[in-house]
Amino acid sequence: MNCFRTVCIVCFLFIGFHVRSQNIQLDDDELSFFVDSLYEKGVDEGWIPGGIMGIYRQGRIIHTGAYGMANIDLNSIVEFSSTKFQLGSIGKLFTSIAVLKEVESGRLSLDDDINGYLSEFKVTSPSGKPITLRHLLLHTAGFNERVIGYAAASPEELEPLSLHLKKRMPDTYIDPGKEISYSNYGFGLAGHLVELSSGMEYMEYIGSEILRPLAMTNTSYYLPGINEAGHAMGYELNENFDLVQPLPRHVVPAGSISSTGEDMMKFVSALLTEDERLLSSHSYSLLTQELFTPHPSISGHAFGIEVQNFNGHIGFAKGGNIPGFLAYVILFPQYDLGIFTVVNTETDNFLELFTERFKERFFPKVQKRQIPPLPGIDLHRFLGEYRANRYNRNTIEDLFGLIAGSSTIYISGDSTLMLYHNGGWKHYRPIAPLVFQNTSDQELHLVFEENENGKVIKMHRNVIIGGFMIPMTFEPVGRFQTVEFINEYAGLFPLFLFSYFLFPIGWLIIWVLRRKKPDFYSSRTFTSTTRLVILSFLAVILIHIVGGIYPIIRLGNDLIFGVPRQQAIFLSVGYLLIPLWLVLFYRTIKVWKYKEGQLWTRIYLSLFSLSGLVYLLILHRWHFIGMNI
Repeated sequence: MNCFRTVCIVCFLFIGFHVRSQNIQLDDDELSFFVDSLYEKGVDEGWIPGGIMGIYRQGRIIHTGAYGMANIDLNSIVEFSSTKFQLGSIGKLFTSIAVLKEVESGRLSLDDDINGYLSEFKVTSPSGKPITLRHLLLHTAGFNERVIGYAAASPEELEPLSLHLKKRMPDTYIDPGKEISYSNYGFGLAGHLVELSSGMEYMEYIGSEILRPLAMTNTSYYLPGINEAGHAMGYELNENFDLVQPLPRHVVPAGSISSTGEDMMKFVSALLTEDERLLSSHSYSLLTQELFTPHPSISGHAFGIEVQNFNGHIGFAKGGNIPGFLAYVILFPQYDLGIFTVVNTETDNFLELFTERFKERFFPKVQKRQIPPLPGIDLHRFLGEYRANRYNRNTIEDLFGLIAGSSTIYISGDSTLMLYHNGGWKHYRPIAPLVFQNTSDQELHLVFEENENGKVIKMHRNVIIGGFMIPMTFEPVGRFQTVEFINEYAGLFPLFLFSYFLFPIGWLIIWVLRRKKPDFYSSRTFTSTTRLVILSFLAVILIHIVGGIYPIIRLGNDLIFGVPRQQAIFLSVGYLLIPLWLVLFYRTIKVWKYKEGQLWTRIYLSLFSLSGLVYLLILHRWHFIGMNI
């Protein structure tokens, strides 16, 4: 009976998620007034420096709005037709179109092994299953994500796409087609395949095959300098708006495009009208249908674009979120409606508020049968810390990804799962054995996976950034790998090791006192060999921390430019710790065998050796031994 109930619920969720029958009522003047009012309020109240908004509906552009400041220092205002904004990952939509054009030409195939196109390097999956362009465009290729070295400190240091991918292409952690793991390098590789098939550099191809046919004359991959006229500057919202340095990115096909409101409305109208200068009708359908989802109640992916659920009305959006900018394009083909917006701060409070209010006002909820809570679910098996699966499992980015991308699930007093996101605690009630529904928004769910032993191994949900949904997968974090353990306990082991530096102070005091009283503290002490081994081990740890680990942590966001060679060399010193610890362990055995020192010093040395081992295991777990960058 329970199995039958579960099947019915899943089927209902699938049907309900794809409801497109209810129409929406939009009055052009009311819509413009609504948009202008919210954006002007956002500027006046200091939520955003500036932004643009364009709306296309039923064959014409019904709203163009420019708001606030493009550049605070220059006191320049935003102009809809001429101010260029950086659009981040919206560039992935251009890459998807480029790939589909090459597929239509017959030079590429969506389902062939991409290694058949690659010559200078290859990509492999754990089991050897082929990776295809379909996997790349759906973010299901299974790549680790790489952040260190993703960008350059200046445009002059940018590497050609093919060279950078050859040097820095991450490997895979799971077979393709298993789960969504958002990958900038996956889209970089898709862009490189366009280069190989067309014989044109990526940016040249986009200009020739997409921008020029649509007369998008103010769209390019040019990255402006600070305070360059005609370009919006990006800002970080702290107490004030702090200018963000433009960020040159090696992997251009993942999102480095800049454009104006006028040009982007040409692009939006081309997508909605299925402009044959770009693609065939079949190819357009691959941009506006869900092609992969981890579960029917989770909005998934089309090619290079995420499925959206606006109160039961299905749309397709691509967002861009880079330092200083937040943007999205959203399409509702069934209503012949398209929206483009961008603001010049990455803080998503304003766009999230705008999108929620926009949905409430213009997208009436599609009525669904209320699914009653499922009783008898053991909530405790779902508790704990989860981390986003988008990180690099083979480098020190592993630790940084944990700290930046983890969240914890609790049980609340009303027998629901409780998770903090989007500025508050959200509650989820069970509606199926592994499916939980948000108590205030029935379109949001937590979906868990379990292995054959019934252990929870995955959690899927739609993350909301700036009001649009992104499907993400999360992994449970082991007890000794949580952020709490790292912050509260991992540092205790090197602190205990450094306590040995107090011993030389004691030796000095004893030496001074013995000058007056030769027989003072004449009992056995550690031999010089034992002391040398301990101090050598400590010295290398100190060099490793001070010269390698600490400076790398201090780099913070600058790690995106890569790890300086000096710090990389200091990290390689960590290799010496392994043989030194083995010598230390050998000396610890000798100390007990020959009863060096006193009983309490032998116990201390044993604890010292154990702490050294635990510390090495921690360093190894988080890839801080060697140059894992």
